[in-house]
Amino acid sequence: MLALLTIATAASADQTVFQVGRQDGSYRDLALGVAGYAGYSAAYPGDINVDAQAPDAAAHFPYIQPSDHDGWAGARQHPVALKFQLADAPHGSYRLTVALVAAHWGWPPVLVAEIGGEQRFACLPAFEGDDRVLADPASAQPFVRELWFAATALRQGDNTLTLRTVSGSWLLYDAVKLDQVDGSPQPEAERIFRIGRHDHNYRELRLAAEGFPAFNTAVREPIVVEAQGPHPEQELPYILPGPGDSWAGGRTHPVELRFKLDKVPDSDGCLLVDLVAAHGTVPPDLRVEINGAATDQPLPAGPGDKVLSDPSAGRQQIIAVPFPAGCFREGENRLVLTALRGSWLLFDAVDLLLTGSRRPPMLANLRLAVRPVRLRGTAAGGHTVRLSASYWGPTTDASLELDLAGTRVTRPVPGLHFGANQLDLALPAATQPVDAKAVLHAGALQAEATARLAPVRDLTLYVCPSIHTDIGYTNLQPECAQRHVDSLLNIMLVVHATSDYPEGSRLKWNCEVTWEAEQLERLAPQRADEFFALCRDERIGISAAYANILTGLCGHEQFCRLTYAAERLRRERGVRIRVATMTDNPSYVWSLPSVLAGSGVTYFAVGCNDSRGVFAAGNPMRPPVWWEGPDRHCALYWFGGGYGMASGLGLMDSLEAAESRVPDFAAARASDMALVYGGVGDNQVMTTDMALRLADTVRAWNEKYESPRLVLATFDEFFTEFHRRHGAETPVVRGDGGAYWEDGAGSSAHETALNRETHELLGTAETLKSWARVLGGRPSDGLWPVVRNSLLYDEHTWGAYNSITDPDSEFVKGQWAIKARFATEGHDDVRKALGAGLGALAAQVAGGATDEVLVYNQLAWERSGIVTSMIRAQQCRSSSSRTSACRC
Repeated sequence: MLALLTIATAASADQTVFQVGRQDGSYRDLALGVAGYAGYSAAYPGDINVDAQAPDAAAHFPYIQPSDHDGWAGARQHPVALKFQLADAPHGSYRLTVALVAAHWGWPPVLVAEIGGEQRFACLPAFEGDDRVLADPASAQPFVRELWFAATALRQGDNTLTLRTVSGSWLLYDAVKLDQVDGSPQPEAERIFRIGRHDHNYRELRLAAEGFPAFNTAVREPIVVEAQGPHPEQELPYILPGPGDSWAGGRTHPVELRFKLDKVPDSDGCLLVDLVAAHGTVPPDLRVEINGAATDQPLPAGPGDKVLSDPSAGRQQIIAVPFPAGCFREGENRLVLTALRGSWLLFDAVDLLLTGSRRPPMLANLRLAVRPVRLRGTAAGGHTVRLSASYWGPTTDASLELDLAGTRVTRPVPGLHFGANQLDLALPAATQPVDAKAVLHAGALQAEATARLAPVRDLTLYVCPSIHTDIGYTNLQPECAQRHVDSLLNIMLVVHATSDYPEGSRLKWNCEVTWEAEQLERLAPQRADEFFALCRDERIGISAAYANILTGLCGHEQFCRLTYAAERLRRERGVRIRVATMTDNPSYVWSLPSVLAGSGVTYFAVGCNDSRGVFAAGNPMRPPVWWEGPDRHCALYWFGGGYGMASGLGLMDSLEAAESRVPDFAAARASDMALVYGGVGDNQVMTTDMALRLADTVRAWNEKYESPRLVLATFDEFFTEFHRRHGAETPVVRGDGGAYWEDGAGSSAHETALNRETHELLGTAETLKSWARVLGGRPSDGLWPVVRNSLLYDEHTWGAYNSITDPDSEFVKGQWAIKARFATEGHDDVRKALGAGLGALAAQVAGGATDEVLVYNQLAWERSGIVTSMIRAQQCRSSSSRTSACRC
């Protein structure tokens, strides 16, 4: 028995597959280990591949591995691929030993090791030294990480181990060794829990099969996940909406991960959030809160909406959030994840690990910055300073000492927490710039900074919220109409509910185009009187433009009718409409100010889509200007440079979100007043919660800050006040803005040609109708349906949001079928109107005994010439049995 036991013990000995480098606490034997990291970019301009089993492997394996945050190495990923072979079929388990000299002193990375698609992670401790270790390993603090792989991750023959770093800066290698060990992989002592699999997919997480639309009905809140339970992945939704997601209520949805600890660990913690993707244009900030201590992490933008149903469209993004051991508690712990100030994110997996060490407290990166805001109670010209500092340690109270040109000021800094800290401080007024020196004290720690502080001018921001109207872009056209009507009905409720709010904080709203008001009349006629009463009370404004039109496509008569629907509302509903707004498309033809002025419209505001209109940045028509048309009539023009600004500035999220964005917006304004154009993006449904949150955030802002003051307003209110203050000093410009977005019409040449013919026939049809009426005839019905169809075809939406990525989908084809009908039905209707008008006019002409053809001159002046008409033979009546020519 003893002999057998001895044999078994011998058989279980480790078998080394490869080892690169000597594990001696130094990196001198590795590539660049003597020359230094400065030669890294020249030596490794691309992929790094090393034959791990070659005798000279260490000479090709770089001692330093940068991350995509290291600008000196190109700010990109630098994966190292170690190639090796297994002569026999894999068996037992495989232990990867990574011996390190050091990791970055302030921002240690996460090491990711991957074999056969299986990933393992190691959170690394920070080096308690400085950059001298990059050239001299004598001050190193070597440490080892062991990562285990099952035999199923490998295969007989060729294999690759890939090492890369994420969420930090560089690390310095000592050696890398892979051993085959009999038995199962050892448990990872550093892991507290894992939810999901790191496989670039979210299929195992909750709702992945149903898709994100099921979130509202399937997820009950609060969302609580027992992270150490048997199947936590069945409790964690694959999508975490943010406050920018109106489909999920336009609010945050915190996810609480609960776990238990028998005792407080001696090691710091590190949360790894592995993402499939975040929203493509407004990715959220991820707030990570553990037992009340919180820090925020901005997320990179993802590839687009396709990833919502196809995870292969995403790209792995690992967010590492380290936190001090003092944040842990014995017993139950709470870790809360929240998507802030943006839209959704998609989970792949979530790990909570220990770093294996405990960093001493640290206070660094103290900065003071003058903010273009003035706290309430601060005298005019007073300073508001943002204090920012990086802190590592348990939450504590601190204090700030300021020396302002000999005047000493002390301010408390309560609740200094781990991670990035920010605090706004009100300082005494000053009439000229002041040099300030600051010292932040936190126990035995302190940090210093200097800054030059300047007085802050006062500013009023007029927040003019609206929903971008993109007819057919996100939903079929009838569905878009219903979404806008539902939003207006919700908005009306909140307008009433905020009537007792302070002036400036009461909800006010704007219909971006007249089409919205027309749809409310059509789909909710029982609420129309209430709606227009609010318009008359100037709680809701209406744009004079029927739609966001591509002016370069318009015909003359059609263009003049752009404001006809608004004129009807003026007459029938008593609504004052003096402002036209245009959103998305960035440029407009020169005749527009003349058309607007001739329609009683004095003001014109634009919310530009900068993704295709960046040329406008150098345009002389930057706001504000009087835009003078060819006939010398003007419109006061404001170029917004964007739309959906209220949500973009955090005003639909919270006061905290607004505080992080409004000051930067204010700093870029040159005047004492400015326009915040629009509320939310394409056809979003505005819920009552979202609308109320907007009013509440503005109210909370104005209760805290004297400047900038926020005013919820209609566009008319903004322009009226701007005209009063600055109209006389505003410059005048003349010229054509161009037809920059009209290129979509070339993709549908047939329908575009029909609509252009409708433009040309429209004036003739209306003239015939008018003459027939003057002569006592019975003309056809009004031509507004023709105009409406023609305008809706020339409306700026050319295709659905996915018409390029998924052109054969039923939605894309259905959307275009409706868009095309605007052209074909408009063309049919104008031809019918022409026929009816000519018929009514012909009825006034006494006919002779023979067949006759009536020739009508539609122009306003006399003309002569030959008229040629093609007439079918059977249309000619003749006494002869044979067809004869008609006399015209």
